[in-house]
Amino acid sequence: MNAAMLRLRLRQALPSLAAPVVAVLLAAALCGVILAVSGHDPFSAYGEMFSFGTTEGSLLVAANKAVPLYLSAMAVAIGFKMGLFNIGVEGQYSVAIVVAAAAGAQVNLFPPLHVTFIIVVAMLSGAAWATIPAVLKVTRNVSEVISTIMMNAIAAGTVAFLVNRWRDTSETQLIKTKEIPESGWVGNIAQVSGAEKLSAFVLIAAGFGVVMWLVVTRTRFGYDLRMSGANPTAAPVSGVNPKAMTIKAMLISGAVAGT
Repeated sequence: MNAAMLRLRLRQALPSLAAPVVAVLLAAALCGVILAVSGHDPFSAYGEMFSFGTTEGSLLVAANKAVPLYLSAMAVAIGFKMGLFNIGVEGQYSVAIVVAAAAGAQVNLFPPLHVTFIIVVAMLSGAAWATIPAVLKVTRNVSEVISTIMMNAIAAGTVAFLVNRWRDTSETQLIKTKEIPESGWVGNIAQVSGAEKLSAFVLIAAGFGVVMWLVVTRTRFGYDLRMSGANPTAAPVSGVNPKAMTIKAMLISGAVAGT
């Protein structure tokens, strides 16, 4: 990549980067004013927040807890590439996690295979839940925004029913599914700071991100996806079926959400 192309891409990226930076600065300034008015030193408060937030333990907790948020954002981003708004990530994730937990508790495989089995079941469950709004979109032109929001509400009731049906009957105090054997647990990379450990799911999520980036930006499927989103009318001229791409995009989005 030459210098001119790099400068062009930087100029194109600046507007999208400016919005969150300005929002953070404005929020910090507003909170600083509130702290000052209430008689507290804003610089001291921000210093304490920064010191606590940059400790090894805090960074590990943040990294581990960011995994589901990162995967959810990636699921939404896949739909965005085609102009679809998958607001149903919450429902797809909820259904997937219950089905995968129940399925994982029923088998006892070798550790890598067991973990893979649970992840595949979760992805298939999320994709299956996303199929309904996808089909409604291409057959009845139902807005995916409305249908996925409704599916979130349906998912809440479905999950409550499934958890009650598949719950661990030996447990009287808590309503939960049967415990997954240790062979199905995702381990930790290392114990870095005190009792905090870095989950291997951080690497799995990073791997998903790399794969999705390659698929969207370096494959024919990714081109078809972006073409269908940019101009659904002109897409058929390039041999792209927008309806088929809508189904595929929603299924992949649901699968990633279920992960």
